[in-house]
Amino acid sequence: VDNRTAAAILQSLTLNQQRSVLFISHQLSAAAACDRVLVLDDGRVVQQGHHRELVQQSGTYRRLWEREQAATQLEAA
Repeated sequence: VDNRTAAAILQSLTLNQQRSVLFISHQLSAAAACDRVLVLDDGRVVQQGHHRELVQQSGTYRRLWEREQAATQLEAA
């Protein structure tokens, strides 16, 4: 899913605040809007928490977040 479509999906999810939604994404910018993030590595949960917490911890999520942000900056340049 491209970034525009992901943004539209996230916007529609915010309209359903009384529901639980399982949202699976490789785009961490989309995961950043979620209340709780589970990070899977080789089929196992290796981290969980809110985006703000996970980017402050060393681990898989922060490493992937930094990689995604660097790629976004390169595309913008």
